[in-house]
Amino acid sequence: MKKLVVTLLISSLSCLMTGCFLFGGDDDFVPKLPPETTTGEYTFGFKLNGEVFNLDRRFVADYQGGQLAIYADYGLDTEKNYSMALLLSNPLLEENQRYDLTEDIYHALMDTWLHDDPETVCTYELEDTYEGFVEFTNIDRVKYIVSGRFEFSTANDQCDTMRLTEGRFDMWYVP
Repeated sequence: MKKLVVTLLISSLSCLMTGCFLFGGDDDFVPKLPPETTTGEYTFGFKLNGEVFNLDRRFVADYQGGQLAIYADYGLDTEKNYSMALLLSNPLLEENQRYDLTEDIYHALMDTWLHDDPETVCTYELEDTYEGFVEFTNIDRVKYIVSGRFEFSTANDQCDTMRLTEGRFDMWYVP
């Protein structure tokens, strides 16, 4: 019996020290996208060139003059900063309809820059977005909640290509 207890103890310690799958292993530390919700959970996340970004309070949406604008800043704790904006100039936005971000009234903008080096700013203009969409899963005009998903790709001759995929958001907007 003593041998069984010692064997179990050694196995348990070994499992703990190596991140045994019974305790979640390394998967607990892999960044994950926020779930797709529609209740104003104040979430915003996406993959940028395959890397997961799950923003924490660095985004805002407003609906002014017939334009919905969603702004986000991310990468603030890394060597690069990024900012992006989704601009939709259509006062009659509807749920479950895809809005093409390459059309004149729907846009995606993006800037990147290195910390402490304003000379390295890389700006993507409206015409640099060559594919993408925004789709709203919820537009609550009473509680001022907007939820949905988005993807877009943008590139120019001076900057790296940026591919934002699996984007999702669920937030309040300023009317």
